[in-house]
Amino acid sequence: MAAGDPGQALNAFEDLMGRAFNVVSQTLASTMPGADVSLVATNVSTVTVPDLLEEVSGQVVRGVSFLEGAVSESPVVCCVPLDDARAAVDLMSGGTGEEPPEEFEDYHVSAAGELVKYVVQAVAEHLTAELGQKVDASIDDVSVISLADETDDLADLAGEDGAVLLTSSFICGAPVISFYMVMPMALAVTLDGMAGEAGEEDFTDESAEEGDESTEEAAEAEEPSQADEDEALPEVPSVPADEAEEEEQEAEPPSGGGGLLNEEEIAAVLGGMPDDEEEDSSAAPTPPPTPAAQSSESAAPEQPAAPAAPSAPAGVGAPASQARPVEFENLGAEHRAGPPDENFELIANIPVQLSVELGRTQRTLGEILEFGTGSTIQLDKPADEPVDILAGGRHIAKGEVVVIDDNFAVRIRQILKPIKGIPGGGGGG
Repeated sequence: MAAGDPGQALNAFEDLMGRAFNVVSQTLASTMPGADVSLVATNVSTVTVPDLLEEVSGQVVRGVSFLEGAVSESPVVCCVPLDDARAAVDLMSGGTGEEPPEEFEDYHVSAAGELVKYVVQAVAEHLTAELGQKVDASIDDVSVISLADETDDLADLAGEDGAVLLTSSFICGAPVISFYMVMPMALAVTLDGMAGEAGEEDFTDESAEEGDESTEEAAEAEEPSQADEDEALPEVPSVPADEAEEEEQEAEPPSGGGGLLNEEEIAAVLGGMPDDEEEDSSAAPTPPPTPAAQSSESAAPEQPAAPAAPSAPAGVGAPASQARPVEFENLGAEHRAGPPDENFELIANIPVQLSVELGRTQRTLGEILEFGTGSTIQLDKPADEPVDILAGGRHIAKGEVVVIDDNFAVRIRQILKPIKGIPGGGGGG
């Protein structure tokens, strides 16, 4: 709020609109290619109608907007000084803004009106996002006027409580473009209250999140770490590997109890092992269990079943895989395709696009754009050369153009390549 302005302070409203017009700068940048757009300042002040006419003098491009939805329908006057509007239109056309149009035609007014519309809609979208309530905006009646000619309308807008003037300036490349928004005091007070409530909710949510984080940190501090738990556990004396193996062997069940066969039982089943295999018995594959062991397994299901014939792991006593060629069945003549004539009958009725190409040429896009009625296009084929005949886009023959009953026709002079397997697929015409 400017110092000395009448009315109440609208601090939350001013902060809210400042953030909204910061978003507007992005909208302006999207409509002005090549221009570096940035917000200079946003100022909010309460004004009377005479103050407004003194602040916004001269001709402006003015549009009347209505905000509604979360707020009661309220008129908002949006305007851009005419000189700023000229620079904006030049920037929107890809210029630098330093050479604006001298004559401000109707289409220039329409372009400036679209710019004002983009600004109002961007403000409404930001209000919706920040307040969490839908705010709609519409704008119409865009024209070039002087606010001094609309004193009565401005007085109705201000009413008894006065009006609020929002001024925002943007650097758009070289020019500085200003936007003015005039709204009733009641609308500004409503938005100020909504912004304040939204700010309090955000503060409450942040405080709750900080409280949750503090609680989690305290809980983590109270929980003993894994290192502390490890230190509290008593040390377990280590057992040598030899003793552990002896204990495992002692704990193994006898052969009739459904466990694995020991070395003595394996030797009994095999009837002895050769000397060369005894030297490396670990590499020999384990034989299948005896019938006695299988009956024991069925009698004692609670014990783990012994594998029937466990295979040795790769690289330990396993024979190397041998590659052999793949053998395919030799099909006789009865499996071969039928005669060509029989196969052709399957596709004989499929339609094929037949076309005749008189010639081709290549031109630049500029030359094509200069074509008009009566233009002559010279092709790359001599007049006495036969034309090309294409079937399905494939060049199959050559011929000459003739006329039959006032229709063009082609007499085939040469078949380029006979098609094998198709009756009548070769020869000349």
